[in-house]
Order: sequence, then structure tokens, then C-alpha cells
Amino acid sequence: MGLIGKVFGAITGIPTASDKALLDTLCLAAAVDGDASRLELGYALEIALDLPGFQKVSKKRLEKMLEEALEGVRACADTSASIQKVATRIESPEEREQAYTLAAVMEYVDGKVSDDETRFLSSFRAALGISQERGRQILAEVERELKDAQRSNLMNG
Repeated sequence: MGLIGKVFGAITGIPTASDKALLDTLCLAAAVDGDASRLELGYALEIALDLPGFQKVSKKRLEKMLEEALEGVRACADTSASIQKVATRIESPEEREQAYTLAAVMEYVDGKVSDDETRFLSSFRAALGISQERGRQILAEVERELKDAQRSNLMNG
């Protein structure tokens, strides 16, 4: 998608193909260790509501879009194929890092990362063309920010 498509999407509030690929990323990450739980889908919805491409989309419509994205993930039995399908729809290096960061947040948000989730993150990073070093930096930043947020919630709550 070119600049005109991105600008048009930002003006009209219509999510772009890259925005929709970010939803697919959230659902793929949520479902990697089986099926997405209600808790994981709740996290995905809260994250998606903050993404610029969805700020003009109602919460109800976004819930429907997430359900549709999850159905697409479920329909593809091969995780590797799903990873490739999503990765090829994310165009710019910045969007690719954003997608990887979102996937990492989904995997780390519950405080534990399974072996399946670790393998998924590694495969997704490679499919996005992100170096191992940059991937490690992103994961470290996600871990640090989630720990800081948890500490802040404990102090404020």
C-alpha cells in the first residue's frame, strides 16, 4: 500500500491492509499455544483499541474484526503458513517491528512464555525479516515495560 492508501485510511478511519495484518498478528499470537482464551482476546482487544488504524472503529466493530481474524487463524491449520501469510502483508520495516512487538506483548503479558510461544516468536521474527539481535532488543524492551507497568499497577492499586 502506498502513501495515498495510508493517508486515505487515516482520514477515513478505514483500517488498511497493514492494520488488519496487525489484528491477525494479535490473534495468531493469542492462539499459538492452542486456542485463544477469553483473557488473551481481551488483551488483544485492548491493544487493538490503542492502535492508530483502529481509533475511529467502534469497540463492537473491532470485536467483530478480531473474531473474523481469529477465524482466519483457526482456518489455517499450519502455523508456519499463517506466519508467512501475515508477515507478507506487513510492508514497512517500522510496521514489521510493530507487529513483532505486538506478538511479543501477547506472549509475555501473562508473565510466562511457553516453548510453543518462544518458537512462534522466533519464526515470526524471521518471517518479518527482523535480525536476531533486533529481536532480542525488542523482547527485552517488552519485558522491561511490562514489568514496569505491573509495578506501577501494584503501587497504584
